[in-house]
Amino acid sequence: MKHLNESRVEEIRIFLKKFADDLVIDYKNYDEDAMIEISRYIRREGKYIRPQLFILTAELYGASYSPALLQCACSLELFHLFALAHDDIIDGDTLRGDCPSLGCYNYPLQSVSASKRILLGDILYSLAFKALTTAAIPPDKTVSMQKLMIETSIVTALGVLKEPLLSGKNFDSLDELFKLYWQKTGMYTFSSPMVGGYLMNKDDSDEIELLKDLGSLWGCAYQLQDDYNDCNSIEQDYLSTAKPTTDNICRKTKKTAGSTFHNANPNDNLLKEFFSRCAVDKEKYGTFENYVAENISALLQKARFMTEKLDLPNESREELINYAESFF
Repeated sequence: MKHLNESRVEEIRIFLKKFADDLVIDYKNYDEDAMIEISRYIRREGKYIRPQLFILTAELYGASYSPALLQCACSLELFHLFALAHDDIIDGDTLRGDCPSLGCYNYPLQSVSASKRILLGDILYSLAFKALTTAAIPPDKTVSMQKLMIETSIVTALGVLKEPLLSGKNFDSLDELFKLYWQKTGMYTFSSPMVGGYLMNKDDSDEIELLKDLGSLWGCAYQLQDDYNDCNSIEQDYLSTAKPTTDNICRKTKKTAGSTFHNANPNDNLLKEFFSRCAVDKEKYGTFENYVAENISALLQKARFMTEKLDLPNESREELINYAESFF
């Protein structure tokens, strides 16, 4: 994946670094160790998918780039870090990539319990709202963004809770799994950043619904790719099936201390379970790899068709598509 705009990405890094440094100063009298650990986690290098998509969408719909827009975008990255922190605790992971999970690096709570570490994630959730509510944007836009973030957090959490309930069930299609994917990933990774960016300058409800639906398609494809890699427990896996818009499905999986690649969460195999239970799909696709590759391609193709309905010029639609498809 290539960054959309390297200078903007650098500005995201700079904002988050300063935000993290200020936290240690502002809260050192309460628990300096905790704030140093949260500061470390905020400063970790990321892909910055959500803030980039937020900024891109805002600009495509006519908003001007500004420090306030950047700050709103970074609030989504903080929200993402909160979700990662809780996800690692739920899955029992102590490393994400090559970096220790929140609360797992030279921090006293590391030796206490995961139930205490979850409070660090809660603080990140609050910090996301702090960044948002202190951004110099009109009050009505602040309220709209707050509502969006609250709705996103509720839907995402319900998706995580629903996931274990799908294991062992028989389904005729992937539709049920895709509903879960939208709740777990699609809404907060694609739909909400696009809707949030749109809200910086527009407020048409029909366009908002289109952006949500578009984000659902990209989110399902993204989670399909991620679950495929988790099922195989490898760092890279290239599909042999040719696809019109994606050459491979390779992204780093989570790591846990003591093993190269670790899937602590048994639900990581839910996708393979779906495939193994559906005789029609097994006959149609032949292999699990083809099954995943062709479904990703179909989702990306549907997304391309949906962008044609957006109230944007063709070149802007293509820019949005190119950014989303850079992850595949």
